[in-house]
Amino acid sequence: MMRLRAAVWTLASLTTMVAGQVVKGNFTLGVWLDDPDRPDTFNARMGLKMGSFEAAQSIPYDHNNVTGEIFLDPWQPKQWAYSSNVTAWKDGTDASVFMTVYADMDLTALGKGKGMDLVTDDAITHLAIRMHDINVKTGRKVLMRWLPEMNGPWMLYGQQPNAYVALWIRMANIFRKSAPDVKLVWSPNLDIADTSYWPGAQYVDIVGCSVYFKGYGVNPVIDQAAATSQMGGCYSYADQYNKPFLLSETGAGYESGVGIGTYAGVVVSDQTDKATFQKSYWAGILSKAIWAQFPHLEAAYIFEVAKQEEDFYRDYRLSVDPDVRSAFLQLVSTVNDSLIWGNPVGATTSSMLPSISATVATSVTAPALPTAAPSNNGDVATTGSSSSKSGASSLSCLGPMVILAVTLLI
Repeated sequence: MMRLRAAVWTLASLTTMVAGQVVKGNFTLGVWLDDPDRPDTFNARMGLKMGSFEAAQSIPYDHNNVTGEIFLDPWQPKQWAYSSNVTAWKDGTDASVFMTVYADMDLTALGKGKGMDLVTDDAITHLAIRMHDINVKTGRKVLMRWLPEMNGPWMLYGQQPNAYVALWIRMANIFRKSAPDVKLVWSPNLDIADTSYWPGAQYVDIVGCSVYFKGYGVNPVIDQAAATSQMGGCYSYADQYNKPFLLSETGAGYESGVGIGTYAGVVVSDQTDKATFQKSYWAGILSKAIWAQFPHLEAAYIFEVAKQEEDFYRDYRLSVDPDVRSAFLQLVSTVNDSLIWGNPVGATTSSMLPSISATVATSVTAPALPTAAPSNNGDVATTGSSSSKSGASSLSCLGPMVILAVTLLI
């Protein structure tokens, strides 16, 4: 982006000249945590500085269960938790923010509608201002995944393509005006063949997809094509419209115990151990061969949650079990030179934002991976729900940002 006498270069696929050498990194590894886990505690367990963290909130932001009063912004201290209060993250890095937004409120019993019915222009504007403020107050880049998995019947806004597209365009127009720095992520669930959900390339910055592996009573060694074989329909949009692509939430659920619902009474069969199970899944994502095969794929977000689902209890986490953690870190070491990590920073205040006129030459250095698993093996209580190249742009907005301000002789 050029402005008169200055040009700002971000790490688009992170190729930068530093002291005469090319420093490269082209894949962001992010994570979606669940309260009470936090970016700093996750980084400490893994011995890494993750390049991006995912969180979630609703639009409208909240409501009073009794009166039905709708709140467009956080309205009491207890709501300023991990998902909402990015300014309180203590990871000490410039990792980007990937905010998922759901229209998941149902006020039909109070005569106020549900889902997309409640998403007014005013609610979108308040959201846009909050997302823009994250960037201003912390210096972090912000991506927003708007009403994802819209092709699924489990969402209140699901399987309503005409209304969804109309709302997307309204949202995009408001964000382009009030939060132009926020990147908009269009993210269906799994493979999607129905083009009626696509709002148009001019309204989308990044294409994403939710991808999971579930064994439904069996924990096997997972085929390395498990993730990529499910994302084909979503990826085709990135390919056709020349957009960056990311796995918005992904993981393999290691099952335990006895099934419920449709699988009531089914005892889980372990064909391999948890560490091998997880490593085999992620080997199909953290792979230079895979990235070469899918050149728009620039990021993946770990679904760091363990929970009871509608059929089995599943553990998607990579950081808690020491054997799983060590196996995953071993896999990370094979691509460490191509991963985008968080850069250490001090207090993140607006006064610390880089100046466009300053001349800066910094680099992203891949962190040394721990030789042994971190000593903190404590469990983390989790209860959650799972629910490059866009016009010469890439997911530089995702990872830690290197800014080179170049004075032009005009």
